[in-house]
Amino acid sequence: MTTSVENRRLFWNACYNVRDLGGLPAGPDQQLTRSHAFVRADNLARLSPAGQTDLVAYGIRTIIDLRSEFELAIDPPPFAANSGQPGQPTYQNIPLLDETDAEGIAQGNQLTSLADYYIFAADRYQANIGQIITAMAAATEQGAILFHCHSGRDRTGIIAGLLLALAGVDHQLIAADYAVSNRYLQPAFQKTLVEEPEIILSLLHHLENSYGSVRGYLRSCQVNDTDLSRLYQHLLPSAIL
Repeated sequence: MTTSVENRRLFWNACYNVRDLGGLPAGPDQQLTRSHAFVRADNLARLSPAGQTDLVAYGIRTIIDLRSEFELAIDPPPFAANSGQPGQPTYQNIPLLDETDAEGIAQGNQLTSLADYYIFAADRYQANIGQIITAMAAATEQGAILFHCHSGRDRTGIIAGLLLALAGVDHQLIAADYAVSNRYLQPAFQKTLVEEPEIILSLLHHLENSYGSVRGYLRSCQVNDTDLSRLYQHLLPSAIL
């Protein structure tokens, strides 16, 4: 299990927390999720010119930035200006959280655990998550899709967990993938971060209990079955639905 998680890391200069969602056993036949389908990352504003070149060379055709407008103003996205130009990926900003939701922000600030916050965000910001997942489905025909937030752990971890669970990756393996972010981010934070796989497990457990499955949750986010099938087959192209 550790090997499956560790060997998917990508080293793009000046980013800390980048990895491919490929190479994980999924579905009833336990075939491996496809590489160069989805990549999760931290803040791309950190990338050096060489790192940006590596991203394009890897085949990234769509970038979905989960950060807020406030964050974009601090760390402008490097691929926005040339979005969709020849040889450049298409850039989209679809925040997972709503920075104008004063009531939601106040409620979220009262929560005492990150696990509770993930559950709160998944329930409250279904419209945002639905837009993100629908945009991903629309982009599957273009090639590899990269999604990221600031650290590549929380918002990015939620979306990665949804995609991998949709593909049928075992929840324990999803949790192992989630947990390595803290190890990769230690140089950025300059301190040891405790790996806490139970955080994403709590979210997945909640979605199954409340919505029947991750697929059921995404349907409640207004993602249609056609788009869910596109995403599934983007990760598992030889799977039979």
